[in-house]
Amino acid sequence: MLALYGFCLGENMLFCAVAGLLPILLYDTVFFMLFRTMPKSFTLGEASVVSQGYVLFTYFSLLQLPPAIVRSDGMPSDMQAICYILQLGLLATRKVFHFLIVLVYGPGLWYQCRLLYLTSGLMLALLVVLEIARLIQLFPVAGILNSAVNLFIDEKDSGAVALTPIYLLVGCSLPLWLHPSPCDLTNSGGLQMLTLLAGVLSIGIGDTAASVVGYYFGKHKWSGDNKSVEGTIASVLLQVLTVSAMYWIGMVHLTVSRGAYAGIAIIVNSLIESRTDQIDNLVLPLVTYLILICSP
Repeated sequence: MLALYGFCLGENMLFCAVAGLLPILLYDTVFFMLFRTMPKSFTLGEASVVSQGYVLFTYFSLLQLPPAIVRSDGMPSDMQAICYILQLGLLATRKVFHFLIVLVYGPGLWYQCRLLYLTSGLMLALLVVLEIARLIQLFPVAGILNSAVNLFIDEKDSGAVALTPIYLLVGCSLPLWLHPSPCDLTNSGGLQMLTLLAGVLSIGIGDTAASVVGYYFGKHKWSGDNKSVEGTIASVLLQVLTVSAMYWIGMVHLTVSRGAYAGIAIIVNSLIESRTDQIDNLVLPLVTYLILICSP
């Protein structure tokens, strides 16, 4: 397969190795997981077809979505936009909210900081109102709200009130709300952009990576916890890659000391995510913000 990629596509060996080995590993994982989690539901042929379909969908989504997010050659066509929306929606049912937060807060802080500051507060008020309407079973929206909330709640929402979506919004907005003059031209120009992105980085990127990788590939658990070592490593690596990409495109300005503080913040929030049983949507952004704001 590696030779096929290299000969037919003319790609370098690193791309050939990654593109050739990852689908195989993912196929084996999905194929055997189907029989472990849903015994007697699939024949060998059915499981093979389902696994191959899942691998192809994931593979092409990972190839198409990153260039689509950073594209600079104009708006995609209607069919391309629909395809991207479906890919994002199908990749992670509950974690799609995290992806959407990243897509909103990243460009929002860079291009429309003041608008984001205003709308984040308005959205918090709207979420609180909707949650109250759901709790009192307000007709006719209660059924719709219950169905929508069920997609985004997790094991921490064991009570009547679903706080995870609200905590996610608050966590991503906390640096923006706490930072003095967050939308000052100097800050939004890159010197303090990483500080304002503390919530997006820690929960939109890091927590999502830890959850997804830990769920599918987590084999080694931290002692006394259900969180996986693989998920924590993925959290660190993806956050580092994100900061590096933002630095490369000029979205953030890093000195040696600021880079060191960013690395410390990433490692600390990943370790806290792996060990805490509290609401990490609030804890991780606050810890990350406090470390980054101390950097010179």
